[in-house]
Amino acid sequence: MVLLQSREFSSGAGLDIHIRTTRVDKAKGVGYSYISGVAVKLGTDVLEVMDDGKLIVNGKPVSNPVNFAGYPITKTFKGTHQKIIIYDLDVTTDKAVSKPIQIRVNTNAGMLFVDISGRFPDSAGLLGPPSDDKRMLARDGETDLFDEWNSFGEEWQVRSDEPKLFQEKRAPQYPQGCVYESNESKSLRRRLSMDSGVTTAEAEAACSGSKGRSKEFCIADVMATGMVDIAEDEFYL
Repeated sequence: MVLLQSREFSSGAGLDIHIRTTRVDKAKGVGYSYISGVAVKLGTDVLEVMDDGKLIVNGKPVSNPVNFAGYPITKTFKGTHQKIIIYDLDVTTDKAVSKPIQIRVNTNAGMLFVDISGRFPDSAGLLGPPSDDKRMLARDGETDLFDEWNSFGEEWQVRSDEPKLFQEKRAPQYPQGCVYESNESKSLRRRLSMDSGVTTAEAEAACSGSKGRSKEFCIADVMATGMVDIAEDEFYL
């Protein structure tokens, strides 16, 4: 799916950020999906981050990156067991406005997290335009799909006439629609605990550093995956 695109970035060189999600179905109707791949295109260069933390630049593996498409990129590790790989790509073109892109990979869970800061004047995609409102805009830039989550996701599925950034093609491909997880919600925490082997108490302990809605997300994700160490990602803080 198109996370962000900016045709005007860097004097027309363009910026595209795509994500790939993977769905997991468990017993008793419990399922979830997560980001399993991220690809960034700057001009004619393409960077792809895999779910095991490997970095592919223009089709070739790179272990210790220094720059990408002329922009600095660094690789660091964090977490109790150093299982989280962090790639920081600084695409700042105006020193007055920082534009960092951070991609974090929890290699134990195979999950990726993406943070993008700064404003891109003509940006579009799942992250929306550079405004402070809460609208979830369709491709026409006007239709608000707020609360229509499935329609919004389908709207920003990579189309046939858009660049394919991932080396490996995987179904579904446009115009085939997205595949959705089970929508059952009754006694979700109890079923998650039974399926993953992680109790509510264990998940709450792992997510003790989180607050509010972030803590709710953290607990649900830990119980769904059965992996307590995903709570270490700053997404939940």
